[in-house]
Amino acid sequence: MKHPALTNRISQLLLAAGLGIVGLSGVQAQQQGEQEELAGVLEEVLVTARKREESVQIVPLSVNAIDEEMVDKFQVSDLGDLSDMIVGAQFIDTNGNPLSNEIIIRGGGIARNLNVDAGTGLYANGIQIQGGNLGGNSLWGVDTFDVQRWEVLKGPQGALYGRNALGGAINVVSRRPVLARNYAELELGYTDNDGYVVGGALNWAAVQDTLAFRFSGRKLDQREGFYYNPYLNVYSDARDEENVRFQARWALGEAWTMDFQYDQYDLAREGNTNYYVTSVEDPFNWPQDDKNRSSKDEDSTYLALSGEYSWGQIDLIYNNRARDAERFWDLDGGVAEDPASQQRCIARGPGSKDPQRCTQSQSGEFERDTFEARALGSTANGLNWIVGADWFSSTDIYYQDQVGRGVNSYTIDISNDVDSSSIFGGADYDFSPNFNAGAEVRVTTEKKDMKSLAVLTLIGLTVYEMDTKEDWDYTTWTVYGTYALASDKRVYGRVGTGFRTGGLNVDGRDIEGIVVPDFYDEEKAISYELGFKSELFDNALVFNSSIFFVDYNDFLTNANNGLTGIDRVGYVTNIGDAELKGIETELQWSREFDNGGVLGLYGGLAWMDGEIVASEDPEVVGLAVSRVPEWTFAGRLSYEVPVTDRTDVFTSFRLSSQRGGYQTYDNTVELSEPTLVNWRIGVKQPSWDLALVVTNLTDEDELVRQLRNGQEMARLPRSWFVTFRWFSR
Repeated sequence: MKHPALTNRISQLLLAAGLGIVGLSGVQAQQQGEQEELAGVLEEVLVTARKREESVQIVPLSVNAIDEEMVDKFQVSDLGDLSDMIVGAQFIDTNGNPLSNEIIIRGGGIARNLNVDAGTGLYANGIQIQGGNLGGNSLWGVDTFDVQRWEVLKGPQGALYGRNALGGAINVVSRRPVLARNYAELELGYTDNDGYVVGGALNWAAVQDTLAFRFSGRKLDQREGFYYNPYLNVYSDARDEENVRFQARWALGEAWTMDFQYDQYDLAREGNTNYYVTSVEDPFNWPQDDKNRSSKDEDSTYLALSGEYSWGQIDLIYNNRARDAERFWDLDGGVAEDPASQQRCIARGPGSKDPQRCTQSQSGEFERDTFEARALGSTANGLNWIVGADWFSSTDIYYQDQVGRGVNSYTIDISNDVDSSSIFGGADYDFSPNFNAGAEVRVTTEKKDMKSLAVLTLIGLTVYEMDTKEDWDYTTWTVYGTYALASDKRVYGRVGTGFRTGGLNVDGRDIEGIVVPDFYDEEKAISYELGFKSELFDNALVFNSSIFFVDYNDFLTNANNGLTGIDRVGYVTNIGDAELKGIETELQWSREFDNGGVLGLYGGLAWMDGEIVASEDPEVVGLAVSRVPEWTFAGRLSYEVPVTDRTDVFTSFRLSSQRGGYQTYDNTVELSEPTLVNWRIGVKQPSWDLALVVTNLTDEDELVRQLRNGQEMARLPRSWFVTFRWFSR
């Protein structure tokens, strides 16, 4: 049971404690006598948005870069945390189970169903890694562990990043071995849900400046959670997570460097946290007679060779990743004796039992090999260029089984084999000291071999079977220009395109005259963006803003035939054409005081409006594009001040909020409108730090999501964890 007065009081006390540190700095400054002199301390952030290292302020598109320092300050450990740090994006948590999480940028990729590629390109160390029906549309601990930098590129990125980078692209960059020295790190943590964290890293410079190895790992064991199942005496959100990483960096003479990285990631987690409002009074004390659970094992092998020459560099990159995932949950969402659960099982017809239990299980096996080769360089007269090619091949096998539903029990077998290859290139040129313009292009060939089989298991009836091969040849391109108004102010314009391949609906039954398409076509996007980037007051203030318009052709969305029970068919369809427009603004400010304290502030605000503008179905024309919040806001505050010669005290806040928009394509369910605050406070010395982290500080209870079938997902209440880290430098 919640106590609002107590909750608010605790929140106020915690906020006061964190902000009190900032206030303390003012007292110390006054004691020093004169008003402190303020100085800018924002450091340059480098990104590889154009596959070459350059300042984020130079890149002619909207980019959010979260560097290693910010990852630490604001505890960015997954896509959910990342979405709280940026605006113009929507993180989708469908049921509390991470196997189905996804992120959408600028409306790209709202179609979410089996056999549908994500609309946001996901990359690890520059290589695309997504794919697979179970757990293939999100970044996982295998990639988000031990991070050096996150890069978020907004708008279609089809020219340099290729397939499915429709709404944007996210690249996560791993920390690398250091050739010059040895060091070690240790992390210990404890959570309020009876969980612990043990992690660390060891860097060994085996041959000074030539060969280094890095070993890192992390284990999270959370025995309890918030969703308690008293029937089985288990927590539905308990989890066990393990990361192991081995890296090597070898300087091969003067020009070449080899990087090797192997990751092994295991996740075991209890599962579904969606509940039926008609039968569940308290989702945090919810009896179910079948244990929800999920697991995921993923291995990744990465090898890169880079050669640097006077004219530029050559990069050769290979990645293999293999994933096995399983999921099992109580389909009726209760116990067999509950009449409401029986109704949800649809227990009728031959073979049904009374009472009975109904469950669903899923399993997936996915493997992908990717190779990319590229050369890039620059000339003395202001020409930058890149040429390259990539190829990938993937295999995905998916199986789904529903039991306990009488004649409605069924199995689905799906397999997808994909082969894709492309060539790409681009160039930009300094036409004057102030004006630079360029273009990029990619030509892609892709083939899909797709199979789907749906069988009613009780009577052995095949209700749907399809075996088909499809191929696509497409070209994506970008043109852009930048004009420097001054050394610290520039404007840019950009036109970019993106492409998402079509596919096979896993269930294409035509029932009662309602036609369900067997296939859906490719989706295309073209985006127009104008932006302004500036660094003001000796780099104490960064102000960036952009205005954009995206035209989606053959826009993909989820739909169903409107029937119920065994006759209900969910599918993906090209609903028509859609348009999305928006404005994004971000401001970052930092100052250092005479007492040594450093204050950092960030604020980002985005407004977006999307609409279906053309369709064969006149009833959907004029509807808002789903999963597009009208307003999103992200705010951050950090402060660190020395209290002795060797000891600093620090605190940081992370705030995110969204307003407006719809969750469903027919605009019948609105998006939730939470305002979330996370807080971190601690003390550190050169060799260690100790911190307390509080998530959902204000105990926000706005629902995560609602469904038209009467299901909801509650937001997790306030929680905390303590971490201690030791560094051997």
